[in-house]
Amino acid sequence: MSRAAPLLVPPGVLPARVIDALAADGQPVVRTGELAPAPLPANERLRAVDAVAEALDGQGLSPVLLLSPGCMPLAQDLAFWASRDASHPARMVMRAPDGAAELERPGAVRGPLEREPWSEPAALREPEPVTIETERLLLTVGTPGQIEGYYHAIVGTSMFDNLLWDGPSSVSDLLSWRWRSLRNFAKGAACDANFGIIEKASGRQIGGCSWRPKPTDPALGDIGYALAPAFHRRGYGCEAIGALVDWALSERRAVRVEATVFVGNAASRGLLEKLGFGFEGVARARVSKRGRRIDEWCFSLLPGERRRG
Repeated sequence: MSRAAPLLVPPGVLPARVIDALAADGQPVVRTGELAPAPLPANERLRAVDAVAEALDGQGLSPVLLLSPGCMPLAQDLAFWASRDASHPARMVMRAPDGAAELERPGAVRGPLEREPWSEPAALREPEPVTIETERLLLTVGTPGQIEGYYHAIVGTSMFDNLLWDGPSSVSDLLSWRWRSLRNFAKGAACDANFGIIEKASGRQIGGCSWRPKPTDPALGDIGYALAPAFHRRGYGCEAIGALVDWALSERRAVRVEATVFVGNAASRGLLEKLGFGFEGVARARVSKRGRRIDEWCFSLLPGERRRG
């Protein structure tokens, strides 16, 4: 194990003097003060570990979790929340010896930290994503295999000409998006809800869509969506976005759903108007795309305005 890898210590697992001695000896130690041996997911129990993972993101570090026997039922859940992403999992979740007296000296901790099998990745238990089902589609977080297939279906296509996003640079970009999506569903209604659009008949991911609540008021938000060009003109866009809007209105209690599209994207405008979105005007030079400013059409939908059929 790299000595630079942070050691995450929940309350009561190590005496304070041992934590201080480890830190003085060059072992980064993070006290996960909000963590307690309680069932997950529970948002207040996840914040400390999630905050650590966010702080470590981009630093190339794989933390080690040191857990007491009482915390071990949470091991797989905590390993997910301590990991940066699927390709950088937390190290093996360690089981502290029974009895605090066995952990009075830093050496009692240092030894297990530097031995096998603690260098192996920890097993992870992913949170359950929200799933929305329609006649032909599933809106959910796709599997890694589905996401890899989606990557190959969209790279090099014209799909991104009408999106602010210029597309993924690699499969790992989409897999990281998957990781964040799972985290957001577990965190609750204040976070973005990102869905892959899965075609039931083939099991392939054919697009993606999102509900993005405003930080200051989660009842207000906007939607984003994209569909692989090979699946255009089949009614999939209307089916998927209609289901997303229904979910935002019912499950997230949205009171206003907004959407914007590049001026000139008649297909996307037609989809929104078919669903009941009202045109509110043009936002001039609202976004930058490939070095030039782009005007956007602005739309909104309120409860009761959703059209069907």
